[in-house]
Amino acid sequence: MKFEWWLSNIEQTLHVRLRDGIVPETFFILLDRLSNDDTMSDHEKENKRSKFDQMKADLSDEVWNQSLDASFEFSFLTTPLKAGELPDV
Repeated sequence: MKFEWWLSNIEQTLHVRLRDGIVPETFFILLDRLSNDDTMSDHEKENKRSKFDQMKADLSDEVWNQSLDASFEFSFLTTPLKAGELPDV
């Protein structure tokens, strides 16, 4: 899962990416388990979903309470992209 966006106008493209380490590995493990583990009981799924939702809220608070430079990396391409197009990087 990537947390990145490409914004383009007629002259250049901005690449915005969430910095490494902002989203902990436990987030991806829990997301994978919720998406792919059919052996969990409904009660266990509910508990995991609640934990995941709390983790998302905590991460959101953390990102919003930091400066943009602390949470995101920014880079520019000198070429614009068309709607729906992604760069070859």
